[in-house]
Amino acid sequence: MNLVILQQMSSKKIVLVDLQYPYGKQKVYMNGSLLTFAAQLMAAGHTVDIVDLNVDCIADDRVSGLFAKAQVVGVSVVGCPYFPQVVQFCQYVAENYPNVQVVLGGQVIRGLSQDEFRRIFGKRAIQAATEEDCAEVFGVLPNAFVVPFQPVWERMGDKRLRLYLAREFALVLSQGCIFNCHFCAARKNEREQHRLLGLFRQDLEFLRDKAKAFGLTSLECYASALDFFQNPESVAEYMRVLAEVFGGSGVKFRMRVLSCMNTFLKASRTIPNFGELVRCSGLWCVGFGVDGPDESVWKEQNKIQNHTSDVVECLDECGRLGLRSEVLMIMAYPANGIKDLWATVRNSYRYARRWPNVVLRPYLAKVLLPGNLGWLIRPADIEKLIFDPRKFYNLDLCAFASPITHPRRWQRWLANISYLAVILGLGPLGKCATSPLLPQGQGGLYGWFASKINRYMPFDR
Repeated sequence: MNLVILQQMSSKKIVLVDLQYPYGKQKVYMNGSLLTFAAQLMAAGHTVDIVDLNVDCIADDRVSGLFAKAQVVGVSVVGCPYFPQVVQFCQYVAENYPNVQVVLGGQVIRGLSQDEFRRIFGKRAIQAATEEDCAEVFGVLPNAFVVPFQPVWERMGDKRLRLYLAREFALVLSQGCIFNCHFCAARKNEREQHRLLGLFRQDLEFLRDKAKAFGLTSLECYASALDFFQNPESVAEYMRVLAEVFGGSGVKFRMRVLSCMNTFLKASRTIPNFGELVRCSGLWCVGFGVDGPDESVWKEQNKIQNHTSDVVECLDECGRLGLRSEVLMIMAYPANGIKDLWATVRNSYRYARRWPNVVLRPYLAKVLLPGNLGWLIRPADIEKLIFDPRKFYNLDLCAFASPITHPRRWQRWLANISYLAVILGLGPLGKCATSPLLPQGQGGLYGWFASKINRYMPFDR
């Protein structure tokens, strides 16, 4: 997009909001999607401020002052459990700042039809599901992969930036996955796009220098890529930049990523000096989406990239490289029976026992998520969620199975027993990183109890 054209667009005062962690406590984390959108808006000439309700109080003078002056308040909705809070936030803005437009974005927002969006969040909220939607409110924005992030960090100030850098933060490197797993609600079935390499380097150098100025000796991040190694030649360039920027700087860089097993194996075979590059880039942890016990279940979920032999090869290779392997294990799909659940639990224990570097991350399948296949074929259950948005808490992957996610009682009980069997059996040994949540949002004693329990559960990774 021609910069001259961008500069001719009328500038707006925009506040982007990161909502509080939905289970009643603060989770301070630099949100990658919010950062990216802020960078796009600033590159287009808008004035952008960020409010993080994990840090800021909505009644603070600064926050209320920003809302009062804003023309648009944007919210990045990072998951279904945030829906009840988003509904309340939209009502709050409508009552207190009636002239402000509220724009909602995020992957789960993209998965809603216009009618579903309106019925959940009301007529005044604006759905930013596409680039065209955003253009109607903000004008045409530059591509997300060609804008610098440094202006956003400078705008938020050193105090806020240091708070984020002292904790794990999102490293925006790429987005897009060519696979099309039925249960996945992320953007998929599309080619991966990477940020411009030169901008990526400049932003990393800025963060490195800031870390040194703040007295921080290490930085930890979680890469944005759904499949980090899907383009080995490209990702190797970014890993080399990481090695060059942080090598000998006095700031230790640590990165964890997600990867398909087959792409990780391809990268390990095709990238020259792969082990050395892994070590120098700061990569220390790779999460693999195993997501089931065998190829019959994978085929059912269109996870055709998975092969049984890849599991062993990946975990062996990570062991040789000194990498921590996190086995993401989604279990209890709708068609799964006793045999499948037993095999899932058995395999989880086998992985933990055979490979010392393996940690399990079990989750319960929630095949009713905006953007996945279930959302297209279960209209009756969608109506239940829309009628009572508090039920969206049930769709958290960490939450126990509930009637709306697993309608068959016998499967629901077996799913929960299997889930607990992995967590309780491997957790005390340091071999499981998932903590279960109770489906909440109901009234009465159970609803109160569930909300209290969830407040004390550790954050999911």
